[in-house]
Amino acid sequence: MDFEPDLVMMYCTSTQLTLLLLGIAYKDGYDVTCTLSGHAACVYSVVPVLQTGKCQVALPCRGDRYAAGTQDHELIFSVPYDRLDDLITGLKAIAKAGTRLPGYVVMQPEYQLPESYVTLGREIGMTQLGS
Repeated sequence: MDFEPDLVMMYCTSTQLTLLLLGIAYKDGYDVTCTLSGHAACVYSVVPVLQTGKCQVALPCRGDRYAAGTQDHELIFSVPYDRLDDLITGLKAIAKAGTRLPGYVVMQPEYQLPESYVTLGREIGMTQLGS
């Protein structure tokens, strides 16, 4: 293309969205806040990004589903073009650190806290810790 876009919009699963949110927060702890609506995904995934320069999460609307075949498991993540490098840097960093989401769940009677959590709990005076 012969121009720079204002934003990049991607359809993703909730797992992919979690990783995108971790990626965009990597540099400065930036959390994405959004207004969700069941209509006008084209508006809610574009206009706030252009107005604020911040990322946005939106739900696909009926038009997305009818015209584009958007599936039930898809969400929309939009990032301003000038924040794309931050997102890519964050995604690379979390991948290098081995950050991943579980692909399955193992049910246990009591969740075993990581030792660092147990130590921290003891340091702040908690007495009932699982480990």
